[in-house]
Amino acid sequence: MRSLPFTSCCLCSAGREPCSYPAPWHWSTYCRCTSSWTRPPYYLVGSGRQSEAKNIIKKLSAGKVSIDDGTELYTVNVRRGSMAELFRPELRRPTILILLANVTFSLGYWGLFAWLPTILVDRGISFLNTLLYIAIGAIAEYPGYLAAAYLEEKKSLGRKWVMAIFLAASGAATFWLAYSFTFNDVMAAIIILSFFNLGAWGCLGRVAA
Repeated sequence: MRSLPFTSCCLCSAGREPCSYPAPWHWSTYCRCTSSWTRPPYYLVGSGRQSEAKNIIKKLSAGKVSIDDGTELYTVNVRRGSMAELFRPELRRPTILILLANVTFSLGYWGLFAWLPTILVDRGISFLNTLLYIAIGAIAEYPGYLAAAYLEEKKSLGRKWVMAIFLAASGAATFWLAYSFTFNDVMAAIIILSFFNLGAWGCLGRVAA
């Protein structure tokens, strides 16, 4: 029996994580994974569910990676830890940064869209038009996720640069929205903000992992 170390914990993020066998993960893997509602292969291998993990890998790679029954996948250095371990000296800085980033993302995104109807109505925009803006902004989020996943594969950029670019664009769109009063300006600002903000949020999860 042949054994393969299964070190990629982010296959469902469509990233090119370290792996001991050729795996043609592509940004389209994101679509297949998010639409399948399945457990990640890493989790299945760690739980001893070899056949399920192999089937998911084959499915996510669109049949390009097929692992035979004689090959055993195994996770590397996996054990149950505690919350306190996240604040060990070597992990304290990234843990705090990830916590701050998540809190900032959550407050910014949900705070904006929770108060957006009130803000726009105060500017003289009708409530029905406000709901239209929010609906269009929600639709614009999905292309943002896909664009971020695609750009992360480009070696010339990388995940951190993609997240930085998307964050900068989100900030610019936020200021644009803050000083927008016309129909066209508000609509454009919300679309751009939704696109880049949710793309950056997707990057954060993969960078943190």
